[in-house]
Amino acid sequence: MVSADHQNKTDIGVGIARRWYENESVDAIFDLPNSAIALAVAAMSEQKNKVFVGSGAGTALADRREMHAQHRALDL
Repeated sequence: MVSADHQNKTDIGVGIARRWYENESVDAIFDLPNSAIALAVAAMSEQKNKVFVGSGAGTALADRREMHAQHRALDL
């Protein structure tokens, strides 16, 4: 398990997620309470075929179209 402080800044949060996925063999990211970061990391996770589970972020943009393909298949 790894953790980091994104300082509520989208560029920092996305950079951390990218580093974890590309350099540190992380396969899943959980709980990003900042909606802008969560949306960006969700998109990156889908592109890289990784898992993202957001539980704290809330935005009208976080609907089924923005969710990871595996989650859409569940028809949540």
